[in-house]
Amino acid sequence: MKKISILALLLIALSLAVSFGAMGEEVCNHNFGQWNIRVPADCETPGVQVRICSICGRVEEEAIPAKGHQFGNWNERVSATCTAPGIQVRICGVCGKVEEEAIPQLPHTEEILPGKAATCTEEGLTEGKRCSVCGEILVAQEPIPMSGHTEEILPGKAATCMETGLTEGKRCSVCGEILVAQETIPMNGHTEEILPGKAATCTEEGLTEGKRCSVCGAILVAQETIPPTTGAHTWSAWTLVRAATCEKEGLEQRKCTVCDAVEEKTLPAAEHRYTTRPAVNPSCEFPGWTAGVYCTLCGKTFVATEQIPALGHNYSVEKHTNYTEYTCERCGNTYRTYHSAAPVEEKPPQNEPSAPSQESVPAKEEVAEEESMGEFQSIVFDEMNDAVPYQVERETILDASGAVQENWLSILPQPNAMGEYKLYQLHISFELLAQWQEEEIALVKFVLGNVELDIPMSLFETENLQWVMEDLQDEAIGYIITLNPQAVDQNGDKGCFVRMDVATQFSAYDITSIVPGLLLWQDGMETVVLESAVYMRENATV
Repeated sequence: MKKISILALLLIALSLAVSFGAMGEEVCNHNFGQWNIRVPADCETPGVQVRICSICGRVEEEAIPAKGHQFGNWNERVSATCTAPGIQVRICGVCGKVEEEAIPQLPHTEEILPGKAATCTEEGLTEGKRCSVCGEILVAQEPIPMSGHTEEILPGKAATCMETGLTEGKRCSVCGEILVAQETIPMNGHTEEILPGKAATCTEEGLTEGKRCSVCGAILVAQETIPPTTGAHTWSAWTLVRAATCEKEGLEQRKCTVCDAVEEKTLPAAEHRYTTRPAVNPSCEFPGWTAGVYCTLCGKTFVATEQIPALGHNYSVEKHTNYTEYTCERCGNTYRTYHSAAPVEEKPPQNEPSAPSQESVPAKEEVAEEESMGEFQSIVFDEMNDAVPYQVERETILDASGAVQENWLSILPQPNAMGEYKLYQLHISFELLAQWQEEEIALVKFVLGNVELDIPMSLFETENLQWVMEDLQDEAIGYIITLNPQAVDQNGDKGCFVRMDVATQFSAYDITSIVPGLLLWQDGMETVVLESAVYMRENATV
């Protein structure tokens, strides 16, 4: 520091001298000598060198750069670790200055801490890391919860006739631990089932009765063959099972009198019996019909008739003192209106039917209050020619929404004193039919024990039935439904006889074949009634 101060003072003095010389003297073409070191430079501090003009004596100086340290190699003083940095030093060979520098901290030496999978009953650990040198935990291990057992069904096995079985069990599908042990089921032993024998027929072998296990199918008693009896059938005469209709084949049957073998043959369907229904002109009160064609055997319509509206009355008016008389000019129908004053000009409607007489229409109150089915509205037991007690049940059929869909009526006569149902007739007058229609009855069930005849109300509105009514010579008064559940056909076989007639005051006409829609139920089996006949149970269709 002392050297530097002295050097600074010299420089200041020299600068002043030069300045004053320059001011007093003229400009000199200097002739400087060599540089002379005035202040030597060291490692850190620059030095000073000067030179003097030989003409004017001017002194010029210049700085000498510091030499800089001449350090040796770095030497480790404190070794670096993974927890702290180290220290290294070096020394200047000129001035002896010591310089130190930090050695970076070493990285940790990772060591894997292995994880452990969790089991059904023990916790696990995630994988971790630590330094193998200092032991510091770099990645901590986390516990893994135990998983619990995973159930696996050990299927059972049913015991058989000759082998034991096993109950269903459970085990853990991961560790294999048995959770529910299986237990042995004892063998069942064989379950006998009869293999029915078959009698030998005239032409076919038979079989003795045998036995087998119904579970495993093992044969316990083998069946043996029985040879045929005669080698040929002894047939009875052919009997009619189902008559042929216009569109459906019939069926005949014969039986072997020895072995009860049955042989059947079909009868070809009959041809339609075409009948022309003549046209009917309308009247004042009743509609007419166009001509049509139908089959008298099956009732099928080929050319439909169309209704012609009634013409309506065309009344002329004749006035009298206390009444006015109206006479139809077309049909002659007449009626009167009475009055006490002078006749008043009035005209009846031109298309109104004649006023009904008081005797022709029963009072509605009387019909409503009538408890029985009336004189012709009864059930008759023909063998005794007497009315039979009966019960009427009503049933309402609802749709899915709960609304009324149909109303059904069941008529259930009582059996006779022997507890039997024999021959019954249901008499349905037109008044009763109108009452049922007003009550919106859709179906009438005529029930005799395990026999039921379903009578849809729609069949009373068929076109074929209207033709029959118009063709009758006598005025119709109603219908007769005949049922005999104990009927016997010409072969002596029992079945149910069914017939439907339209009745007049003097006779009855069979209309069974022209009112399709009657359904016969015998022991829960359904048969479509095609004609008046004895219907066998084995011919029913389910």
